[in-house]
Amino acid sequence: MKKFTFIVLLAILPFLGFGQNLVTNPTFAGASDWTETQTNAASGIDAGVTRTADGSDSYIIVNNGSFNSRITNTNIPMASLTAGSYIFSYWVKGDAGVKTRPQTRDDGSNVTGLWTGDGTSDTYTIVTSDTWEFVEFTFSVTAASNLGLRIFNRTNVDGTAISVDDVSFTYVPPTGNTLTVNTVGAGTVAETLNKIAYDPTDIETLTATPATHWEFDSWSGDLSGSTNPETILMDADKTVTANFTVEAGFDYDFQFDTDGDLEGWTLDPQLALASHTGGEVALTPTTDQWARFSLFDFPIPTASYNKVTITLKNESTNDDQLGFILINGTTQVVTQSMTTSDTAFQSYTFDATQFTNWTGGDIESVRVRFTDADNPTAGRSSGTGNIIIESIVFEFDASLSSKDFNKVDFEMYPNPAKTVLNINSNSNSKISNISIFEITGKRVLEVSEIVNNKLDVSHLNSGIYLLKAQDEYNNISTKKLIID
Repeated sequence: MKKFTFIVLLAILPFLGFGQNLVTNPTFAGASDWTETQTNAASGIDAGVTRTADGSDSYIIVNNGSFNSRITNTNIPMASLTAGSYIFSYWVKGDAGVKTRPQTRDDGSNVTGLWTGDGTSDTYTIVTSDTWEFVEFTFSVTAASNLGLRIFNRTNVDGTAISVDDVSFTYVPPTGNTLTVNTVGAGTVAETLNKIAYDPTDIETLTATPATHWEFDSWSGDLSGSTNPETILMDADKTVTANFTVEAGFDYDFQFDTDGDLEGWTLDPQLALASHTGGEVALTPTTDQWARFSLFDFPIPTASYNKVTITLKNESTNDDQLGFILINGTTQVVTQSMTTSDTAFQSYTFDATQFTNWTGGDIESVRVRFTDADNPTAGRSSGTGNIIIESIVFEFDASLSSKDFNKVDFEMYPNPAKTVLNINSNSNSKISNISIFEITGKRVLEVSEIVNNKLDVSHLNSGIYLLKAQDEYNNISTKKLIID
C-alpha cells in the first residue's frame, strides 16, 4: 500500500527558492519582461545607467500626473510560489521627497506591503536627491494564483521621474517547528491550526477522515494509539502518519449510491464526468483518447475475490470493447465485446483468474477501459457517446478457482523468440486455438491450427505479449511471451 505525504516543508523549501529572485530581468538588460502603465512618454530604459557597473541599464519611471504611473514585471507563475512572506526590494534614485511604492497583484487584488524601515509605511520617500537608496518591503502572498509585481512613481506631478534598478522578490522561510502529516490508505487529515511553522507551545489537533469504504485504524510516528481527533504538542519538528484500512465487512460491491462520491474510482484526464445521480455514473469519453475508470491503491484480496461484474449502459455508437485491466507489477488486460447504442443496462463478467498475477495476496490497482476496437490507436475511445456505469461488483466464484486444475498444460520455446515459436501440449488434449495480445489488450495474432507445433511470430514487433492457449475442451492458459 502506498504512502502519501500532505505537507513536507523541508522537502519543498529548496524548490520554493529561498534567496532565489523570482523577478525576470531584474537588472534591466533592456526592457524585456517589463511593461509601462499610465507613464509619461519620457519613461523607458536608461541605457548604460546602472547602480552597479554590471553593464546593464536602469528604468526611468516618469509620472504622467497621476498616482498610477508604474512598471510591471511578467507574472510569477503560481507553481513558483508558496503561501507566506516575501521581500520585495529595489534601488531607487530621484529628487528628495519623491515617493515610490511596490505593489503585488495577488489573486485578483492589489496588495501593498510594509516598509521594513518602520514596519508600518506602505510608501517610501526618497531622502537624498540623485542618490541610489535601497527600498525594501515585506509582503504576504496567498499563492492562490499567478502573482504580478509593480513599482509605482507615487508623486502625482507630471514629469516627475525616478530611476529604479536591481529589483528582487524572494521568499522568506518561516521560523519554527514543522509538522509533516502522512497517510497510509485512503483518507485525509485536517489540522486545526494548520501552520507552516509552529511555536513550541502550539498544540495542534489532528482529525483523520477516512474515504468511502475505508476506516481510520491508528496513528504512528510521533503520535500513537487510535484516538481521533488527537492533539500533539509542537515543541519540536514532528512527523505523524494516519493509517487507514479497508472497512471491515466491505464486500467490494461498488454501487455509487451517493451522488458525487465515486467511492475511490478516478477518471482519466480526457474522460469527463457528465453526471452522477441516482446511483448512475455517466462518463463522456474524448475521441482518440484513453477512457479508463480506475481504482488505484485499493487492495483487493485475491483469495476472496476472483470475478468482477460490470453493469453499464453503453450509449456510444462505436466503443464496442470493454477491458478489465490489472496493475500489479506488470499491466495485463482482458477484453470482451460490448453492445453499442444501448437503451438498457447490460452486465459483463470477467474471470480474474485469467490474470497470471491474480494470486498471492492483494491486488492494489485495477481499471475498466472503454475502447473502439477498430481505432487505429489501440485502446482508445471513439468518443461517440456516453457510457453510464451502474455498478462494479467483485465476487468469489468457487468454480473459477477449480479451473486451476483444468488449465492447458503446455510449453513454449524459445522465449524470448524471434521468428518461430514452438508450442507443445503436455497432456493428451490438443491445442485448438492460440491468441497473442499486446500488453494493451489488442489481439495481434490468432490461429486455430498449429502446423508441426510451430508458430510464425516473425512479423511481431519486439516487446512483451500475452499468449493464450485453448484446448479442445475449452480449457485456457495464458503465458507471457517476449519477442526480441
